[in-house]
Amino acid sequence: MKRRLSIVAVLCAMLGVVGAQAQHFQQISGAVLSQISVGSPWAIWGVNAQHQIFRFNPGTHKFDQIAGSLVQVAVGGGNMNQLDAVWGVNQNQQIFQYQNGVGFSQVAGALTSISVGAGHGGCYPYEVWGLNQGHQAWRFNNCTGKWEVGTGSFSSIVSSGTQVWAIGTNFYAVYRFNFSTLTFQQVTGSLSGIAVSGGGPWGVYAVYPYSSVYQFSPASQSFFQIPGALRVIAAGGNEVWGINRSNTLFKIIPSSQTWMQFPGSYSQVAVGSGGGGVWTIDFSGNVYIFETP
Repeated sequence: MKRRLSIVAVLCAMLGVVGAQAQHFQQISGAVLSQISVGSPWAIWGVNAQHQIFRFNPGTHKFDQIAGSLVQVAVGGGNMNQLDAVWGVNQNQQIFQYQNGVGFSQVAGALTSISVGAGHGGCYPYEVWGLNQGHQAWRFNNCTGKWEVGTGSFSSIVSSGTQVWAIGTNFYAVYRFNFSTLTFQQVTGSLSGIAVSGGGPWGVYAVYPYSSVYQFSPASQSFFQIPGALRVIAAGGNEVWGINRSNTLFKIIPSSQTWMQFPGSYSQVAVGSGGGGVWTIDFSGNVYIFETP
């Protein structure tokens, strides 16, 4: 009996080791980035501290440099009928759009940040939004080639999954864009960061000493707190990830509303909205992809 129990114990231990090793972050050789944006497996883009632009090549498993200079790149909005859109802004607040076979072309306007999500058709095949130096939110009209709305006072904006959310400069107030009235409407709650998964919006209130995590309730149309402590949050598809104040990475387990911890120390996490996976960057700029069996 004792021998049988010992064999079972060894098997369980081996399975545990295999399970832990099966899911891991694999470093991408030669890649050093300061920011990354993820859409589909063929739309993974990043920039480095020198503002050089890179695109991940799934065939070679390396990042290829693309001509241009950006401080931020944004990817998203792809589906079965259209590729992900790729936009960016440079250090002079100039705006650029990427086109296959052409490269990056400048678009009129001036923005300090940009976000790209799935569109609503017509003149908006993608929901491309950005903030200018005056904290106003602007929406790109593909028919006119111009920016419109120009409203609000926001510190950040997120376009994802046909939804657009923004955080105000007024004490972290939360706003959602109403596509019927074409206005931003305030939602109950205060957040410092927001992300949208297939299950809806998530947020964090990481204003020291707080690091609370929130999930949006469609029933109450407000955010409610869930267990956890994060400083940043990222979401895409059905995945929700975050990093705490100790720079430890976590992934939520929806069934139990608990967080699974992963080894390592990271500055950034990005989750693909179109199946591009989960990517992280550490404090040296090294890039990692999450690999599962």
